Amino acid sequence: MLTLRIDDTLINAIETTAKKEGITKSDLIRRSITAYISKHMSADPYEAGKAYFGKYDSKNPNLSRDSEKLLKSKFRNK
Repeated sequence: MLTLRIDDTLINAIETTAKKEGITKSDLIRRSITAYISKHMSADPYEAGKAYFGKYDSKNPNLSRDSEKLLKSKFRNK
């Protein structure tokens, strides 16, 4: 047994969705929690960060290889 507090907006959304799906509110909440946990427990590191890979492209493909040289250059230019 679990008790939790949720706001009225979420309660209304749960009620509406459960009616639409033809299931109980409890079943909707159980299914939602199960789906959430399954998604996050089974995600490997690549899947977890996939949305962020390459998101902020530096336009420099050699950052990892040339990091020391690039840092020295930045410090010299200051």
